[in-house]
Amino acid sequence: MQLFQIDYDKFPGGILEALGRLFRSNMMIYLYPYREDNKEDILIDLNSVTVSKEHQKLLEYIIESGHVKNLEGY
Repeated sequence: MQLFQIDYDKFPGGILEALGRLFRSNMMIYLYPYREDNKEDILIDLNSVTVSKEHQKLLEYIIESGHVKNLEGY
């Protein structure tokens, strides 16, 4: 997920500060499902996206808080 692959060094608080700024005004992100170019041909959405272990809990929190949702009816 690209949200976790950005360089957050310009924020003194790192990724937590950056995401706090992003979501402070009730921001909503809709994930458009996609397929990676590999043999598995798996549709990637919030149910199948993988992030690094250090960001897994953060992703779970963002999903549970309702700030990130799958795009429906694409």
